[in-house]
Amino acid sequence: MRVSRYILIFLIGFFIAKFWYQKDNKSHQKVELEVVVNAIQNMSKLVVSSASFSEVYNYEDSKKYFYDVLSFNKKAIVTVNAKVEVGYDLSKLDIQIDSVAQKIIINKVPQEEISISPEVKYFDLQQSQFNTFSKEELNAINRKSIEKIKILLS
Repeated sequence: MRVSRYILIFLIGFFIAKFWYQKDNKSHQKVELEVVVNAIQNMSKLVVSSASFSEVYNYEDSKKYFYDVLSFNKKAIVTVNAKVEVGYDLSKLDIQIDSVAQKIIINKVPQEEISISPEVKYFDLQQSQFNTFSKEELNAINRKSIEKIKILLS
């Protein structure tokens, strides 16, 4: 009788513990994805040159307290792979067609357009508890790394 009581108490405790811990393991995730096509337009562009750039951008910042005895550092290493294309918008060409002589006369060539398609990846993002990256700082790092590529082009 005593042994069966201990077995019964053990089984009740086992099932209570099982249901308790199993309840915490449930994961509720909801993922929504919407793709919206804003506009489709015909492009009449002529790409005359294309180049690929790779850049490594290092960013470090530290906050120091108590006469520089205590410091909180943050560091980011960012790589930027950018595809740069130089081309002309052919819809802006000023042309004349001479059907008698079968010639196309180009009167005005538009200004070239530079298109930069960057891909930014963070390889190392270290921050302390008291000196963290804000969204504005991460956006500024992205902007500065892309601006360096624009400076190389000019």
